[in-house]
Amino acid sequence: MKPTSHTKPDRGSAVIEFLVFGLIAQLVVTGFALDLLRQQRAQIASQSLARQVVRLVIANPQKAGDRVQDLLSVTADDHGLTPYDFKVSWSPRNPKTGDWVVAQASVSGQTQFAVMRVAK
Repeated sequence: MKPTSHTKPDRGSAVIEFLVFGLIAQLVVTGFALDLLRQQRAQIASQSLARQVVRLVIANPQKAGDRVQDLLSVTADDHGLTPYDFKVSWSPRNPKTGDWVVAQASVSGQTQFAVMRVAK
């Protein structure tokens, strides 16, 4: 079809539209993927921290508080966060032989639990 006086040729506009809409779509997908990776990183950090806390508490209940603070510093460095980004708790505070120790760790809204029994 030949252009007439009533129609204009649209040469090049499809390529420009594809680039603009493709760039916008790519930015949206990239943002979504980065958010998922951030959530997964927080989940892995909280799970690892909960397991380590319960192990530290069982190994030496009297010095658990100091050792958990050291663990928070190391974990924060490993995951590029600050120790204030973590929330950690465990119960009972002074476990005895046969007790179940439950540790809870939260990082950026991701909460994980770890449970272990004190060996005899």
